[in-house]
Order: sequence, then C-alpha cells, then structure tokens
Amino acid sequence: MGCDAPGQQKAAAASASTARPTQPTTGWSIDDQPVAHQAALAIGTKGETALRITLSTAPLSCDSLASGFPGGAMLTGATLLDVWLMQPLQADGSLGHWSIAGAQVADSKGRRGLTAQGAQVGELTVAGQDVHIKRLELALLDGTTGKTIMWTGDLTASHCPRVARDEADRPQDKLILSVAGRQLPVNGATLHPNGKQHFLRLTQAPHDCASDVAEGYDFYLDLTIEGEPPALKLASLQGAIFPSFPSGSTGRDGFKVEADGPLDGPGEVTLKLAGSLDLRGYQTKLTGEVSALRCDHP
Repeated sequence: MGCDAPGQQKAAAASASTARPTQPTTGWSIDDQPVAHQAALAIGTKGETALRITLSTAPLSCDSLASGFPGGAMLTGATLLDVWLMQPLQADGSLGHWSIAGAQVADSKGRRGLTAQGAQVGELTVAGQDVHIKRLELALLDGTTGKTIMWTGDLTASHCPRVARDEADRPQDKLILSVAGRQLPVNGATLHPNGKQHFLRLTQAPHDCASDVAEGYDFYLDLTIEGEPPALKLASLQGAIFPSFPSGSTGRDGFKVEADGPLDGPGEVTLKLAGSLDLRGYQTKLTGEVSALRCDHP
C-alpha cells in the first residue's frame, strides 16, 4: 500500500479528481452541472398555507415576484425554478409531512411544467422572515429539453408577504363546512352550469367565475347538483392539501339542497345545504346557507 512512487501517487490523485461527478453535494443542478442562484424566495396566497419556492439565477425582489402572482416570473437571460410545497390534510384530521405539489422552470425557451421523478421534504419551518427547509431532495424532469433538474440539501428562502387575490372576498358566514373534523372557512362560492348539471364550487381563498384555481388554493370543494328540485350527485375535494382528490357520493341520499331561485340566471342564488358525506375516508359536513355567484353557460 505504501510502496507507490510519488509520481504514481500524484497521477492516481489526479485521476480520482477528474472522475468525481460534477453534481454538487448540495444545491441546485441541471444535468449534474451546478447552478448558482441569486435569489431564493417563498410566496403564497393570503389566507392559505401552500408555499411556492422560487429560485432565480438573477436578482429577484418580492415585489417583482408578487406583481404577477400566482403566475410565475420571467427574467430575460435568467433561469427560474418554481416549486410548490404543501402540507396535506389527512383523513384523520392530522397534518401530514410537507411535500411537493408541482414544479415549473422558466428560461429562454419559455415556462414549462416539470415531472417529479423523486421528491422529499424533511422539515419546513418559518422563522422570522425566513423559510427553512431541511433535507430537501428534488429530481425533476424537463420533458421539453430532456434535462434533469435537481436540488440536494437544505434550503433557506426569504418569506415574501402573501398575496391577496384580486377577486372580492365573499365570506360565507352562514355556512359551516368541516372536513376530517376541521372547520374550513369559505370565502368564495360560484355556481357553474354544465349541461343539465351545476357545479357549486367553494373555496377558502376568494374566487369568482373566471378564477383559475390551479395554483395557490389550499382546497376547493365541488358539489355536483342535478334535477328539480336540486339534489346532490357527487362531491370532490381538490387543491394543494388534498393531493389524492378524494371524491364520491356516499351520503348523498340524505344530503339536502334547497335553492331560493333558479340555478341559471344572472346575479346570486342562495342555497341551503345540510348533510354529511364520506369522500374516500374524508368525513365532510355542510350545514347552513351559501350565497353563490351564478356563472354563464360555457
């Protein structure tokens, strides 16, 4: 072991050095090439819990990020990585571990969704103006370029103020909604026609008929209503805290729906709801009145 000549030892060391992978032990990389970020920001919707972490290879301020939220920022000559993190609500009412809900990348080729090949969040805490994420492991595939985008190790991001939705806040104080034993406030309600059916959509953050609920919403509950008098046909829980999209109709026979006017038409309609549903193990209860915005036919 100790008999190699000095020249042989130096050659072996140089060979080992060049054989090392270029992927950093910690941090951001694209196809195993390290990427240095100049900004790491955390942002989300006011009143909600889900967070979007944005990494940027160019300087980026909270004001700039918030100006287009929930859309993602675009910077000329820069690469940005957006990762949505959420803490799911379990069927027993407990909160699960933080996990990834989706990711996008933006560069000179545009903005693209990423496929998660692997994702793990060890622990997420908020301390002062910072969001600390321990043991963050991401392996994301860019289907357009075929490149693999990774993060390995801990990450600290500056916590930007949460952004209020542009839609008017319409609190439904006469309605009680509970899911898995937790009472959830409702600040948005719309009624969407779809053929002979209508979808009553309830959200915690405000929304209106034109809202895109794809990002930034912790949850939305869709109730499918049909017939005259109206009756519940199906219910579905969706959004960041319900990654499995629990849905079903167990309990619909005893669920009561009453409307103070036609479901179609301009303006608002008041619906009385009363009943309990089992949505794949999520016990969902609604009691009271909701004033919903009627939305035009598609």
